[in-house]
Amino acid sequence: MGDHHDPHARYDGLALDHVLGGLSGRAAAEFRSHLSTCGDCRSRVDELRGIADELGEIERDERSRARLQTEVVRRDESEHAPAEPTRRLTVGHVTVATILVLLLAAGVAFWNLHLRTTIGAYESVVSSQSEALRDLAAGVLVDAEFAEGVSGRLVATDEQLAFTLAGLDVVADDVAAVWVTDGDGEVELVAAAPAELLDSGTYAGVLDLDGVVEVIITLEVGQPGTSPEGPEQASSDLDAVVD
Repeated sequence: MGDHHDPHARYDGLALDHVLGGLSGRAAAEFRSHLSTCGDCRSRVDELRGIADELGEIERDERSRARLQTEVVRRDESEHAPAEPTRRLTVGHVTVATILVLLLAAGVAFWNLHLRTTIGAYESVVSSQSEALRDLAAGVLVDAEFAEGVSGRLVATDEQLAFTLAGLDVVADDVAAVWVTDGDGEVELVAAAPAELLDSGTYAGVLDLDGVVEVIITLEVGQPGTSPEGPEQASSDLDAVVD
């Protein structure tokens, strides 16, 4: 990466801390005074607040969905619990009851594993989105092309590229896939997020820039393969960004 030092970069960092509630004392007073005279910083604060609100909405919706699924599992477990026997059990009864209990336990274990996997994927995406928010405030804007109806920003720091997209037309089986191409033309899938983690059609994340000359974000149907096949949502030629 070249030297992209910007004397205004300090205020970009203060803008992020201002949105996240991390400013206090002299820094808060200084930044508020600067905001009164700087339209660029006011626009940056509004943009960061919009991104933070979208991420918060995704988090609230996903936690609500996870709680609902957990309640359904508990209710099913209660409703399907074996009834108290009212007569002497034979060996055949015991065998059938044992099989039913094992099937029920296996079903509950499967749902618990599904919930843990879903929540783990959600936490990973939210963590990546939070990192993207910080880099979006401090990096250099990269030229990118977007599909019709899609908007976003791609921002480069010294070692990473942060992105945020909005307006994705997502249906149930869609997966947002991030692909990178290296100097030899090799294409690699570096990130993916299923439809349930793309509430309101938004997606944000961060990827390493080492050796990357192009990034493409697509919407794939189901699990992505080894190369992009779905409609392209965003792309950027990074030759001018990566030394």
